[in-house]
Amino acid sequence: MKTRKKKSKYLIYNENTKLLEVKADTKSKFQTFLERKKIYFETVMMLALSIAGVIVSIVSVKVAMVANDISLNEQRIEDLEKQPAFILDIEADEDKMKYVIKNVGGDIKYGNVFGDVVLIIAVYDEQYDYLGKGYILLGGYLEKDFSTYDFETNSFEMYSTLEPKPVTQWVDKIQEIIIKQGFFVG
Repeated sequence: MKTRKKKSKYLIYNENTKLLEVKADTKSKFQTFLERKKIYFETVMMLALSIAGVIVSIVSVKVAMVANDISLNEQRIEDLEKQPAFILDIEADEDKMKYVIKNVGGDIKYGNVFGDVVLIIAVYDEQYDYLGKGYILLGGYLEKDFSTYDFETNSFEMYSTLEPKPVTQWVDKIQEIIIKQGFFVG
C-alpha cells in the first residue's frame, strides 16, 4: 500500500491586503533543504562559475605549454636550416676521379678544403672484438688536394687520377700501428 505524501500548508500574511492566506506546499525537498540552509541560486552559480574558471585556466596553461613546444621546435628547425650541410659527390671520368663537396644547407662566407685520403686500419682479435684503430695519411693521393669555396656552385672540388698508387710504403706504417696496440707482427 502506497502512502501518500502529506502536503503541508502554509499560512502567509499579506501586508497589502492585511489578510492571512493558506497556500499548499509546492516545493520539493531539495528546495526546502536549500532554503533552510540558506543556499541560494547566486551562491550555487558563483561556485559553478569559479569551478569553470579554474578548469579554463588549467586548459589555457596546457595550451600555452603545447604552443611553447611548437615554437621551440620551429626555432630549432630554423636554426638547423641556417647551418651549412655538405654532401660528397664522386664523379668518375676516363682519366680522373672528381670529388665535389656541395653545400646543401645555409650560406657560408668563406671556406677552404684540404684533402688527404686517409687509410683507416681497425684491429680485431680472433673473436672479432675491437682492439684499436690507426690512421695513415696517403700523401700525394689527390692531384688537386686544396680547394676554396666556389660561391657560384656552392661547392669545393678536388680530383685524382685513376693511376694505381703504390701500397708497399704502407706496410711499415701498418706494422707500427699494430705494434703500438701491443701486438706482435711477424
